[in-house]
Amino acid sequence: LQATEHGEQAAFVKWCKLMEPQIPELALLFATAEGVKAGVPDLFLPVCVSYEARGLFIEMKRPGGPKPTKEQSWWHERLHKEEFEVEVCYGFEEAKTAILKYLGEKL
Repeated sequence: LQATEHGEQAAFVKWCKLMEPQIPELALLFATAEGVKAGVPDLFLPVCVSYEARGLFIEMKRPGGPKPTKEQSWWHERLHKEEFEVEVCYGFEEAKTAILKYLGEKL
């Protein structure tokens, strides 16, 4: 059975919820409204870790999934210009690594 983007994202959000007691910043993670604007990343963590990193957007893909679309790439570029970090994560494990790295937690 092949993993789905939705399943990977759901597992990641569940893990974040479980980790909130150890990493309270994870309580701020939320999913963006799917389909409202084409290309907007799936998840956002509104935690500023530096002047150059005002929050983390995560675009979830299933493991082995497609590269970001033209619309997604446009959003990623614009968000970077506004001092947000953007990570494209192919599955739960990549998303977990990205958020821990962003927050400076030990892996």
